[in-house]
Amino acid sequence: MYFMQFYFTVPLPFIVGLAAIGYMYLLNLLALIIQNCSLCYDRDFANWLSARSHKLVVVFVNIIGFLICHKFRNILFSKLFNLDIFTAKLDSTSKFKVMNVFSFLSLLHSGAAIFAAVVAVISAEHSTQLFYACIDVIVVTSVNVIFSFFNVLKPKDYFYEKTTDGFELKKRINVDDDFY
Repeated sequence: MYFMQFYFTVPLPFIVGLAAIGYMYLLNLLALIIQNCSLCYDRDFANWLSARSHKLVVVFVNIIGFLICHKFRNILFSKLFNLDIFTAKLDSTSKFKVMNVFSFLSLLHSGAAIFAAVVAVISAEHSTQLFYACIDVIVVTSVNVIFSFFNVLKPKDYFYEKTTDGFELKKRINVDDDFY
């Protein structure tokens, strides 16, 4: 009931918030279509995708990316816990431009969410659930925006594995057993 009363007294944060959510889902849909189209033409990604487990992970990541945020798709390239399912590769880091464009476009809905939360914090009574939820939105969205800027910065050798000494590992060469 408190949210309904707050909505009728201060509707601006709710209207801006709903517009931001609508824009985010539009971006999620466009990212799903455009990013998958650009990834399917990448040779290294196609090689990585040839494993059955990778196809299942990509489907799962696409669903979560559409429902939550298109930035979730970056987990495929994260090398998280050195798991094979998170080690997708592209021909070069310049292929990330499509993902970086969507990250840039998402600044609009992030800014709108922060704006709506700030207006709601100013208008809401302190020590209410709405007040703390808006503070949470401001902090989490701000951290997400900061991390988006760092995500753009990838070294050119991001997809190449390196030894502990910093040397680049090349493709494995098969050696005849008769040689030894």
